[in-house]
Amino acid sequence: MFFNEVTAHEIYKTIYSWLCSQTPGEYQTKSSLKNYSNKICMPIIKQVQQIRAFEQITETQEEFLSEVLYTGLIFRIQQYYKRRLAHVCPLPFYQSWSKSLEGLQQVSNLSGDVILLEGHATDAIDVFGLLHFFWKNRLLNGILSHMPIENLLRYEQEQEVLYPIQKENIINISVANHPNLSGKKIPLPQDKWFRNSLR
Repeated sequence: MFFNEVTAHEIYKTIYSWLCSQTPGEYQTKSSLKNYSNKICMPIIKQVQQIRAFEQITETQEEFLSEVLYTGLIFRIQQYYKRRLAHVCPLPFYQSWSKSLEGLQQVSNLSGDVILLEGHATDAIDVFGLLHFFWKNRLLNGILSHMPIENLLRYEQEQEVLYPIQKENIINISVANHPNLSGKKIPLPQDKWFRNSLR
């Protein structure tokens, strides 16, 4: 197995902290985003690069790529502050997105007007695809007794993927109403899309 239990446990613990301890939409520092990105995503990206360098890959490695990577449309909501001159801070660190508007509608703590980002991802990390891979390959033995996976499964409907917020990946930014994200949206002019700071 190209992942050992120690690495899988570290990734699992960080995902557990990310999902169970953080409130969607709350302020994050660059250092905390970098920390989560390094602990969850960098080991995955390293494995992907190593697998893709092989001329032939095993069935397990093929399964890993299929379950853990996602390419397609992605969606994200953030708190909307009407008086801000611009609204989104691009960063190279991996952050939370969803594979669908339906997934975002499951985020319960944000309501009313929100910033809706629509983008396209190549090789985003599918959080629950990764957890399923770990579970299926018995890499979580010994950790689930004090970090029950049931506490994470309640977030599964959010269809969470991890991907950076970068200008080249953004298709559209608008103001929408949560939870009715499929309803009327007010497009933001592009000169109001990006800001240089998180606050």
